[in-house]
Amino acid sequence: MRSRVPLVVLAVLVLAGGIVAAVATRGGCTLDDVPPVPATGETRPPDLAALGAAPPAHATPVGDVDALAATPDADVLLAGAVLSARHPRTGALLWSVAVPGETATIAVSGNRVVGATTTDRLRIFGLDAATGTDRWCRERGASAWPTSPLVTVGDRAVLARQGALTAVDATTGAVAWEVPATATRLLPAGGRIVADTGASYAVSDGAQLAPPVPDAEAVAADTDLTLLRRAGQLVAIDRAGTTRWTAPSRGTGDHSATILADGVVLDAVRTEIGDRSGFRGLDAATGGQLWRTDDDVLGGRSFRAFVPAGGHPLVVARSAVGRYDPHTGEARIATADGTVAALATDPTGRVALVLDGVLVSYPRAPR
Repeated sequence: MRSRVPLVVLAVLVLAGGIVAAVATRGGCTLDDVPPVPATGETRPPDLAALGAAPPAHATPVGDVDALAATPDADVLLAGAVLSARHPRTGALLWSVAVPGETATIAVSGNRVVGATTTDRLRIFGLDAATGTDRWCRERGASAWPTSPLVTVGDRAVLARQGALTAVDATTGAVAWEVPATATRLLPAGGRIVADTGASYAVSDGAQLAPPVPDAEAVAADTDLTLLRRAGQLVAIDRAGTTRWTAPSRGTGDHSATILADGVVLDAVRTEIGDRSGFRGLDAATGGQLWRTDDDVLGGRSFRAFVPAGGHPLVVARSAVGRYDPHTGEARIATADGTVAALATDPTGRVALVLDGVLVSYPRAPR
């Protein structure tokens, strides 16, 4: 099976972040209508009631999916070189286009989907997620091969290419700013963008707010903090780059295994025996450990990623979806009869996932 939950896009996931997938080479800089990828399949959708979801609105075969992004009006899927959208309540096909380039990264900005593809040149494109109209495509010079990281903040999409960060208007593709920078991954963090080097930049004008941190990798960020892994330590720095606290890393080494949520650092950790893994919660203000859990169905080699979903992010495993209360560690878990290849959430709290080639949409349960 070609699909995997990211870890970027795609890997899979995420709302404000980007989703990455390999696609077949196609030249030019256009988005042309094409037939959808034929698909068959069936699955038994898991019950996500424990996670606050209503029964599935639909379960629609879509085949192998490389990337999935969700908006209130459409679920956007990338399969090979074809980008398509499905209605979130019925699964009906809304549109289907061919994208240029070799490696695609997609993200959503309001009711728009934006993407970047690479060959020898970087191409960035955008269109309306619900209708597939209002399309634009721009070439932006050499790409940061093999991927061009892309994230959205508000109405802007920020992407990295060789030696530069570029911000464009998600609706028109017009360049808002471009600054010299080096990045192979980007983290959206309120009004700033954080590069994997630890450097951060203002979304408004690209001004550098904090410099790169030598020998460190940024793994998570929010409006106030950036979390780095450096020399076996998890290091929290503020917007100016000043260290606030350090804690033993114990991480799995994957950047997708750490997230900031509601004042807590959620971290996937490895035990010292075998392949058992667990999770811990750290106070984001002090670095003190609040709780830890080991060896449940979300851990071990099954763990895929954290997916932002308000103050209680989802945890995606190979055959399960769950969430931990960030303050107490209380877990709610739903197991799946199959492999979760992709999962995304939209601002309404709806969950979309691809299970064994079938797209399933879960509205948020009434409160």
